[in-house]
Amino acid sequence: MKGYGSAVDIPTAIFYKELHQAFPKAKFILTVRDSDEKWYEIFKNTIGPVFTDIFYFIAVYPMRNWRLQCIFTRKLIKKWIHDYGEAGPKIHGLHNAQVIKEFKKELLIFNVKEGWKPLCQFLDVPIPKDIPFPNVNDAKHMTRRIFAIQAIGWIAWTLIIVVKAVGIKFISGFVDFT
Repeated sequence: MKGYGSAVDIPTAIFYKELHQAFPKAKFILTVRDSDEKWYEIFKNTIGPVFTDIFYFIAVYPMRNWRLQCIFTRKLIKKWIHDYGEAGPKIHGLHNAQVIKEFKKELLIFNVKEGWKPLCQFLDVPIPKDIPFPNVNDAKHMTRRIFAIQAIGWIAWTLIIVVKAVGIKFISGFVDFT
């Protein structure tokens, strides 16, 4: 965490105990959804398939960062299943309960629908004026982004195959294989 002032989401969310021990004076925020079922619906219809769909993994394989993200997140899902049982809506509630138990009252439990006020009060910063609360983490946005990443991956594979084919054709012009 050296050099960072804050962290959000995965992978830091699974290391909440270790982060709390390492940074006992840090402020922690648990973002929640309206229900476990709503969280799981959004998960399985957006980023869930990224980590379970073998075709997505194959598509992004040439791109190191996305390949590593897939590998890491598959391990994360295995850890969650180990810790909380089968993958499903209950993972959200069980994880949140564990986080709440760890922090007791040192935690802001926050639904983004609440906007700036509770967040800014907890962080002891002024509420931004004339700046709407950001909300870009919606299903349509994530689905478009995932599709774009997968498309770039297939383009990368196409370029790899074309470059190799051209290279083989070029080399075969200089080398007599008979």
